[in-house]
Amino acid sequence: MTRREEEVREFYNRWSPSVFTLCRLLLGNGVEAERITAEVFLTHIREGQPLQQKYVLPVLLGTALSLVRTRISETSGPPQSNAGLDEAIRGLPSPVREIFILRHVLQLNDKAIYVATGLPKDAIQKLSFQALLKVREQLMRDFFKE
Repeated sequence: MTRREEEVREFYNRWSPSVFTLCRLLLGNGVEAERITAEVFLTHIREGQPLQQKYVLPVLLGTALSLVRTRISETSGPPQSNAGLDEAIRGLPSPVREIFILRHVLQLNDKAIYVATGLPKDAIQKLSFQALLKVREQLMRDFFKE
């Protein structure tokens, strides 16, 4: 394996879990999330993007968001996920769901979320707060069903 191949493998191993998590939670389908995750990295490499840069994860997540948005209506079959939090997240409207995952699952700060989404800080904070309220409401509702 060449040095470049090793660098690409390390790069993929470092960042793919976060990209996959975003895709899986947005789509509710692990198989499609794997496909999009691979496409994100192929796109990054093919475009000649640097492997080492300050906001590489938000850039990768931004690419993932773009790909998921174009395919979200194309995915078929029942979502594959656990009950509870995954379902509560999937129940959120699309922009709120994206911000919830970026902020509260992947724990990105406002600047990183801005890089990934292009949304200003006040919009990020508003959507984040809405997401927390909706997820909490859904989880409480589910708790009392059992």
